[in-house]
Amino acid sequence: MAKYGYIHIMPIGIEVGHVKTAINDRAFQPIQKIYLLHSPDNADQPLKKIAAKLKKELRALNHIVRLEPIDAFNLGSVRDKIRHIVNVEYENVNSIKNIVVNVTGGTNMMAVASMWAAGINRISAYYVLDNRHNPNLESYLVEIDTPMYKNMLETKPKHQEMLYILNKQTFSWDGIIQRNNRRINVSEDMRNSNWHDGQVRKGVTTLKHFKDEMLKLGKPKTTTKGRLEQMKEFGFVKIERNVPKCSTRGAGRYQRDEYFIDQREELVSITDAGKSELIGYEPT
Repeated sequence: MAKYGYIHIMPIGIEVGHVKTAINDRAFQPIQKIYLLHSPDNADQPLKKIAAKLKKELRALNHIVRLEPIDAFNLGSVRDKIRHIVNVEYENVNSIKNIVVNVTGGTNMMAVASMWAAGINRISAYYVLDNRHNPNLESYLVEIDTPMYKNMLETKPKHQEMLYILNKQTFSWDGIIQRNNRRINVSEDMRNSNWHDGQVRKGVTTLKHFKDEMLKLGKPKTTTKGRLEQMKEFGFVKIERNVPKCSTRGAGRYQRDEYFIDQREELVSITDAGKSELIGYEPT
């Protein structure tokens, strides 16, 4: 495919006038391809049918159009879909800035997610003014400055490898339970935590265990810690002193189980943003 023109990502709802205004505007032209992000049909709104009808109209104008289903009220659904499109298309444009997202249509959640995705992926975002209330403008597209996250292109494979391994981890906890009629003492921080019940968390492990896993792959513990701190800053991982523990104390009839949060140990977990970094990633 020729590496020129713009790829437009356009979330839509019932109203689609912003799409038609955008394709006829002088800004972000010529258009190479259009992605329409839409919700499925529901009892009140035939949203998929609206998207299909719009696609037919745009194709009649010789545009290449792709329909992409999303959950309009799920931030992660919209964000991850945009990230996927960027991963597919970034080699088909001269610059990452030639991928643009129209944040005008759809739900408020779609607009928020689209702005966030623009910042994460370093693509452009724009809003379409209503031409009924703003006559005779040269352009109805207003480019929006989005907060750009730190560029990770130089170290991205290294970070993705760590995220991939972290995402495979699990952390298991039995919860607060009575064992052999022993007394139970529960610390205040444990009482105020969400570790009362047994659970298995995916994409979560202790920092100590994760360092050991990376050491098996030849990664020094100091390197692992440093990269985790970088990814925490980017919002890809969380690092918390929130490790539940149970320690048996005493002997005989004085034996007791003490439940507490170990403040000396850290828990590492992958975030939704971190998971989105793994879209299209293949371990070597």
